[in-house]
Amino acid sequence: MNERLARMARSAQLLGQQMTDGSIVRGVLRNHEDDIMEQQHIQLLEGKGSDGNDLRPFYTEDVKPHGYFNDQQSASNYMAWKQSLSYPYTVGRNPNAPNLYINGRFYSEMEVRFEAETLGIYPTSGFASEIMAKYGLHRFGLSAMKWQVMMGEKGVKDEIQNEMRKLLYGN
Repeated sequence: MNERLARMARSAQLLGQQMTDGSIVRGVLRNHEDDIMEQQHIQLLEGKGSDGNDLRPFYTEDVKPHGYFNDQQSASNYMAWKQSLSYPYTVGRNPNAPNLYINGRFYSEMEVRFEAETLGIYPTSGFASEIMAKYGLHRFGLSAMKWQVMMGEKGVKDEIQNEMRKLLYGN
């Protein structure tokens, strides 16, 4: 009986350590990099940043002298053209909010990176770096709503719980 209690205490201590250092969560999330990128793409198609708000500047705000478009009319024309495109997912979006999608190139030039205690979405090319710099690297990453999808629909919560059970009970 004492051996069993000692084993349970060691298991609980190991579980506590791995929960504190994040290794359980990080290990599970590493198995879901494709799901994380899919949710990032959907979120961007919705024109949303990591905070859940519309990406800025809006097309109609991105006008010279400091913006991309020459005038309001060209920004409005571009906004209308963007609404006519086909996208990989059907989502709702404020038509004035950029979704950073034309042909999918930018979306293919991002990756999930695990660094120390964080997970982030980073560019893999100069092209993607320029776009991310314009909107702010902090705007990339999953919003709370997309993390809920990851935890529920994508099974991350259940997998974390299973890993905790394995540590505590050995099965």
